[in-house]
Amino acid sequence: MSDIAIARFSALAHDVRYKAFRLLANAGQTGICAGDISKSLKISPSTLSPHLAQLERCGLINKTRDGTKLVYAIHPENVAGLIDHIISDCCGGRPELCGGAVKTG
Repeated sequence: MSDIAIARFSALAHDVRYKAFRLLANAGQTGICAGDISKSLKISPSTLSPHLAQLERCGLINKTRDGTKLVYAIHPENVAGLIDHIISDCCGGRPELCGGAVKTG
């Protein structure tokens, strides 16, 4: 999981990809079409496309086609897996070590 976690954190370590991911996380599994992501982030579709592709390659988001539109949504299991990895690997399974960042129970 470490190599996968590194790839996912690397993907999120860019301003455009992080903003796109947050936008998609807020949209939930219904997702957002690429054109609307582009408008919301105020960047051109050609600039956005490689960023979405990187998020998709590392498994943080999924892409589906709805007619002529590409719709992106987070991949909830993989996002949860990344969070679980941090808690178990970096915090030794003790979320209280994260300074209260993760609520238990």
